[in-house]
Amino acid sequence: MLLAVWEQIPPEGRPQVVFVYEQPSRKAEAPLLIGAFPLVRRRGCHGLPIRVWQLWTHRLLFLNTPFVRAGHELAALSSLFDWLGESSSVTAIELQGIHGERALSQALIHLLDSTERTSFTVLRYCRAFMRREGTFDDYLNSLPGHTRREFGRLRRQRERMGQLEVRSLESGDDAGLWIEQFLELESRGWKGREDTALKASAEDQQMFRRITQEAGRRDLLDMLGLFLDGKPIALKCNFLMGRGAYAFKIAYDETYAKQSPGVQLELENVRRLLESDRTDWMDSCAVARHSMIDRLWKDRRVVETTLVSSGRFGSDAILAMYPVMRAAKRELGRLVPRLQS
Repeated sequence: MLLAVWEQIPPEGRPQVVFVYEQPSRKAEAPLLIGAFPLVRRRGCHGLPIRVWQLWTHRLLFLNTPFVRAGHELAALSSLFDWLGESSSVTAIELQGIHGERALSQALIHLLDSTERTSFTVLRYCRAFMRREGTFDDYLNSLPGHTRREFGRLRRQRERMGQLEVRSLESGDDAGLWIEQFLELESRGWKGREDTALKASAEDQQMFRRITQEAGRRDLLDMLGLFLDGKPIALKCNFLMGRGAYAFKIAYDETYAKQSPGVQLELENVRRLLESDRTDWMDSCAVARHSMIDRLWKDRRVVETTLVSSGRFGSDAILAMYPVMRAAKRELGRLVPRLQS
């Protein structure tokens, strides 16, 4: 995704990438790349008049955890923070939208504790996550009774709809056809009406084509769909990464809204995950408290944004103002409606 966006952004708007290397023990060996941090410099952050480095992100990115070699998380972050304090004029670095439970986050907590840098968790939330545990029947039996009854109703409706089948992108299939069908189906729904569909933006449309085509070339694209009489009424796009997967986008035909084709396809997605021998988990990439996906997916993943002092003189004191300003803003937000009433 980084490279796909990089190609579209003019040079002056591109992020700067900080590469962290570990020096070899022997002179003949090459340095080992242990971290790559795409960063952008910003003026002003959360109401503070400060300069910050932020992890680069994009509206189509749903997780910003940077590239860090496994087992080298502490060394990579420590070197990054040393560089911040010595060679940049910023007050803080904002690590936004990173995984909040795994090795990198643990290394960050350890480093902040040992160096006593001022830091704040700006945002932390949970989103739906699924692990491959048990069978699909076990999964269904773990759901509340009213949810199982609803799924039974949907299954009966599905049987009456006509020639309905679930298809998936197989090796050797034309990924381009799936991609174009997805773009078209999404644009005909509420996202199209609100101009948030991928087709509403030439940049987003181009990026989606680029990342899906490249994922397809690497055998990392997972697409499935619900087809009625040969026509797609729900399509889903996932990306595979190692033993995991990311549920990137889903679209459905609102003509069949009463039959909930999106929910039906999501159930098939869960079934495939639980029966897979390639994928151990899937991240929903959904917003917190998503009305549909939170009912279907039992586990949760923590995503957080942390603001960390650069360590330069005065940066800790300036950053210490942040919680006071945030509390004052919150109190003011409560007070204004009362005064107006």
